[in-house]
Amino acid sequence: MTPRWVEETNGKRTRYLAGVDVRVAAEPGMTAEYLTVEAQRAAAAGPSTAKSVLGVEGARIEVRSTGDGFVFHITAPDTKRAAELVRRAQGLS
Repeated sequence: MTPRWVEETNGKRTRYLAGVDVRVAAEPGMTAEYLTVEAQRAAAAGPSTAKSVLGVEGARIEVRSTGDGFVFHITAPDTKRAAELVRRAQGLS
């Protein structure tokens, strides 16, 4: 789990928390596309995932292959919800 920071330059340099990156090891048959669909289904499930990382309102999920595994890029629409993503993701390790 790694907090995801974004830097913007618009007259001055601004850095803010945007979400979290969660890495998982590859298993036979896993693909980024499959994991993306499953993560989106879990997020849409509603109350059953309310305490999970995917249960943060407005969270967006993108899955990328890293060769030996995958990374879930989970971002939030604001810094308050991004901090909540990080807090919940810490419970995964």
